[in-house]
Amino acid sequence: MEYLDGENLSELIECTGIEGTLAKQVTQSGQLLDDIPYMAPKRTRANMEVHTRSDLYGQGATCCALLTGRPPVRGDSLVGTLANVRDEIPKAPKISQQAVNDLFEEIVMQLVEKDPANRLQTPSDLIKELV
Repeated sequence: MEYLDGENLSELIECTGIEGTLAKQVTQSGQLLDDIPYMAPKRTRANMEVHTRSDLYGQGATCCALLTGRPPVRGDSLVGTLANVRDEIPKAPKISQQAVNDLFEEIVMQLVEKDPANRLQTPSDLIKELV
């Protein structure tokens, strides 16, 4: 196990400072920096307020991908993928994986609801559903 001494700590601080500087130079306002098929529909629009429900959508989208072996939505281009994230309902996991538990599939599909009001609202709600 390696411990931080004064020299290692100063290197870490220097690297962190450089990383922060580079991040400021690379990213720009309004730039998409996520894996688009897993983004909540609201996150694909400029100036939209994002809530915890967006993260819950991402959890559901990830579950869909893990259960089916493919992204929850696809498109022929960036614009097509964005349109599908906003409008296309992901296919139910049971279509490609019959062994998925019915209740778990229902929870996953609730997580990927396009309308945030129809999604589980908090991580606590998700835990309650899973337990």
